[in-house]
Amino acid sequence: MSENKIVLINQATGYLFRDVANEFSNIYDEVILMTGSKIDPDELNENIIVVPIYPYNKKSTATRFVSWITGFFQLLFMIKLRYRSYELFISSNPPLATLLPLFCNNRASLLIYDVYPDGLVSGGFITKKNFLYRFWSYLNKKAYLKAEQVISITEGMSKLLENYTHRNKITHIPVWADRKIFDFQSNGVNRFQEKHGLENKFIVMYSGNMGKNHALESLVRVAENLRHHDNMHFVIAGEGWKKKIVEEMVEDLQLKNCTVLSYMPEELFISSLYGIDMGVISLGEDTSKIAIPSKTFNLLAAGKPLLCFADKQSDLGNLVKKYNVGETFAHDEIDEATDFVKSLSESGIDRQKQFSGNAGNASKNYSYKNAVRMAELISGLHKV
Repeated sequence: MSENKIVLINQATGYLFRDVANEFSNIYDEVILMTGSKIDPDELNENIIVVPIYPYNKKSTATRFVSWITGFFQLLFMIKLRYRSYELFISSNPPLATLLPLFCNNRASLLIYDVYPDGLVSGGFITKKNFLYRFWSYLNKKAYLKAEQVISITEGMSKLLENYTHRNKITHIPVWADRKIFDFQSNGVNRFQEKHGLENKFIVMYSGNMGKNHALESLVRVAENLRHHDNMHFVIAGEGWKKKIVEEMVEDLQLKNCTVLSYMPEELFISSLYGIDMGVISLGEDTSKIAIPSKTFNLLAAGKPLLCFADKQSDLGNLVKKYNVGETFAHDEIDEATDFVKSLSESGIDRQKQFSGNAGNASKNYSYKNAVRMAELISGLHKV
């Protein structure tokens, strides 16, 4: 009997793909994880072999493209040289990796976190008339048709992917929360609050990528409206294209109730989830129609109400409404968002507990079992 061998590809491997890799290792005889991320060996099953590739660098638009292109050619070279007989499970990080089926004869399936080149359009970097968009879309159709299976993480994304392949090849499997959030134990002192002097404050936090299509200016305007409410504080943490804009807005408006931070170490980040009172999700209107950030499910797992800036009819907006875990606002609905934050801060513990309970119940539908589903779906393609 021949061995089942698979190469998993993700240039920036986080908890989601680590979970997927561990599930594949329970099914396949040999699992190779190609990644640009540094991973604690204790977080992977011991039979997973990690092969390092060029890391993802999101410092600037230029460094992103350089890391994508370098990573793609490195992956192509290694697959051609060492892993011709292996099955491939390819994430869309780097985005060019989803084109590998065009150049390799390996059996391959795709996991789509972000759809490119559509993501470049929604981010305002190019238009659909651009040659890059038209050429990349053409290659997508060729590559996606060669793939055996395409996994999307939202319903909106599934519909968009129909532009590139047959609907019967697409399976929607949502992402899930980091299991470390459920394991978090507090000794009664929240390290995040203590570190930043935020004890006894109603804390509203955005944490994550500050990309071009994230409407973080809207959140700063809400903080401006509530600048005289001494019991409230806003935290915007992360890195990205918008960070300098946010920092300049906070400084120009002299907002003492708003703190801008860099990415936090994992332990402090998990502590922050339990130390805040409201989590913020912000997406451009086009992006929100096809994406739900993984931070959404981490906030739900921690039982936090959501303040969302996105298209109200998007997958994110529908999720918030379905489970009654917060409110979704258009980017220009600053006063309405302000009223929501203010009302929740003043409503007392009962309403906050209601949102918290709803969030916890919703998170049960986005569990680690989805990693199991992915591995079983791909391994099942071999079975007659």
